[in-house]
Amino acid sequence: EPRISLDSGTADETANKGRSGEIGRLAVAGFCFGNAMLFSFPEYLAGPGELEARWSGLFAALNLVLALPVLLYSGQPFFAGAWRSLRRGGITLDVPISLGLLALFGRSAVEILGGFGPGYVDSLAGLVFFLLLGRAFQRRSFAALAFDRDYRSYFPLAATRIDEDGEHKIGRAHV
Repeated sequence: EPRISLDSGTADETANKGRSGEIGRLAVAGFCFGNAMLFSFPEYLAGPGELEARWSGLFAALNLVLALPVLLYSGQPFFAGAWRSLRRGGITLDVPISLGLLALFGRSAVEILGGFGPGYVDSLAGLVFFLLLGRAFQRRSFAALAFDRDYRSYFPLAATRIDEDGEHKIGRAHV
């Protein structure tokens, strides 16, 4: 049921709470995703052994450097949510996501540092970017559907006043 409060915050204002951190994480993940894709592009085009080892190593190392802000900053909401749910004794969707991010980073780090391959940093950054994008859309949708609004949300936008001269529209509906 709707909860009517006398607060001055509206649903749009509650949707914007914490938005700057969310946008920052999304921007970092998007930046790293795009650059990791660019650094991985030569590996995609070259056949096995066609790309020189020094270039392959350089691009892989740059990708590993790009993976750190994605994992530590952009992936932080998933790790925090997983930790909260495990402390409470439950499992949320953040737990398998966090395990997957750690496994993907670990596998990429082993491949790059061991010289076995280019790793999967572009996939890691893309996964975090699209997961954060989905969360942003979900938060925005839930805020639009929320029923905990202030008292102004329940007043009509327009009214019709009837007097001796007839009917007169009052409010924003006639604009």
